[in-house]
Amino acid sequence: MRSNDYLKEEIIERSYARTWKEAKKEWQIDYSYDTTDREKCICGHYPIFECVVIKNIRNHNDAVVDSVCARKFVDFSQYDPIWASFFNLHQDPFKPLNLMAAGYAFDKNWINNFEYDFSTDSFGKTVEELSVSEKAIRKVVNRQVALLFLNFHFKK
Repeated sequence: MRSNDYLKEEIIERSYARTWKEAKKEWQIDYSYDTTDREKCICGHYPIFECVVIKNIRNHNDAVVDSVCARKFVDFSQYDPIWASFFNLHQDPFKPLNLMAAGYAFDKNWINNFEYDFSTDSFGKTVEELSVSEKAIRKVVNRQVALLFLNFHFKK
């Protein structure tokens, strides 16, 4: 059996749906991490060092796959602008979170309603356009989000 067949078999087994076409729609990224340990993708690829944990939104099962297999049923393009925004915070804590990143952080409960509203309302403002208190809020929120992002997505 090929690795692609193993992947499909494992995902269907862990899904509510009984076909690959439907089962793959049930999965989303939970978190990812790099590892120095030798880990194995559910497709059989070994070793993998960039692990992506995916979670089934219907039954809450999870699976560890490599980034290549994850791309077979999760559209990473939706995460690229979010992750880029989080990584930018490490370079410059005064950069605004993009709207997708603010929504993602809110959905993960990394920021509260006030912080979400502040982030989305001040998204279009450069640091020069912020008041002193707004700069302080942005810096605190951004540091909090950057830390939680790293802890959540690169935990092990």
